[in-house]
Amino acid sequence: MNLFLVGVLNVLVSVVIGWIAIPNIVIIAKAKRLFDKPSARKVHVAAIPRLGGVSFFPAAMIAFSFALGLRYYFGLEIVPVRERSEERRVGKECTSWCRA
Repeated sequence: MNLFLVGVLNVLVSVVIGWIAIPNIVIIAKAKRLFDKPSARKVHVAAIPRLGGVSFFPAAMIAFSFALGLRYYFGLEIVPVRERSEERRVGKECTSWCRA
């Protein structure tokens, strides 16, 4: 499993969590009447729930934890960019980061 696949799985996990969380947060906003009311300075013409952005933080944190867990489970290394450029410049043999 390479880092690209971990990244794709990370995006999919965050999308699924967002799909689950956003409708629930809208329900909570409606129950508590937490809306941004339109005014002359606002672009929207209808009341918009204020808690919409709250769902993105847990989705990002859970997806990050999932990706970190996969990285440790499969033993994937993330080599800093500085080390990669030094290996290219000096002509050292490729390490795990450049293998296909």
